Amino acid sequence: ATTACAEDAAARAPVAGGHAAWQLLKKHFDACDNAQEKFAALLLDTRNRAIGIVDVARGGMTSVSIHPRDVFAAALAAGATGVIVAHNHPSCVLTPSAEDRALTRRMAAAGRELGIPVLDHLVVCPGGDKYTSFNEQGLLGLNGYEVPPDGAQTISGPPKRRGRRAG
Repeated sequence: ATTACAEDAAARAPVAGGHAAWQLLKKHFDACDNAQEKFAALLLDTRNRAIGIVDVARGGMTSVSIHPRDVFAAALAAGATGVIVAHNHPSCVLTPSAEDRALTRRMAAAGRELGIPVLDHLVVCPGGDKYTSFNEQGLLGLNGYEVPPDGAQTISGPPKRRGRRAG
């Protein structure tokens, strides 16, 4: 289910960092069962303004099973041009696990292929103001939440031949 973030997209400020993303996601995670891991995606428009939050998966106390297609199916359906993914750790230990890091690499690679960049992955502790931002820790190799003006790649054909015409 997608939760809309605001009625008027023009009135929303761009999500400029992990703290701004957490402020949008906080109520979403506080409303969930904190005994389970939950994975969500904050969907962004071309100006990094939130257009919705999608529940992607729920898991057990120590893990959640997720595939990039689940995140990007929702992003494509909503017309998102960027995503910030987040999941909670019921233990409130915010150090990203090896599995968290591997999933983030897979998500980022899928996002690059689709032209929908993963701008951050937050590991959060519901019920408080604690989070860890992969972007802020330099784990995504991005420069903040800046998105190239045109995320699409251009593919060109073979070079045109220049020369004299046969006559």
